[in-house]
Amino acid sequence: MPADDPITAIDLAAEMSFSADKRVRKDLVGTGTIMVQMVCFEAGQQGVLHAHKDRDEIFLAIEGRGSLVLETGGKRSVLNVVRGQLVHVPAGTAHMARADKGERFAMLFTKSGGDSQPPP
Repeated sequence: MPADDPITAIDLAAEMSFSADKRVRKDLVGTGTIMVQMVCFEAGQQGVLHAHKDRDEIFLAIEGRGSLVLETGGKRSVLNVVRGQLVHVPAGTAHMARADKGERFAMLFTKSGGDSQPPP
């Protein structure tokens, strides 16, 4: 990182926010070349199945437990994820995060390059 770029330290516990209405997404870092976001789910909530054709995505579970629904080549699978696990989702792989019933779930995710539009 060039010396004139600001260095950012973020208190993840302070940034966690949950809502009974829907998942909560927060932008944490965005530089134009990389973005880091947090998504927090109340028990039983889920995101929307989507794919990014030109970029990989890295997820880090930071609270609770949940799963990633993955779909590629017409085959769907479910990967159970717990706090502390890191998951790489290759470009073109449809994916959706969801919280287990009875437990909150929070993840960080980072993206670089390619399309920069967040899922619906």
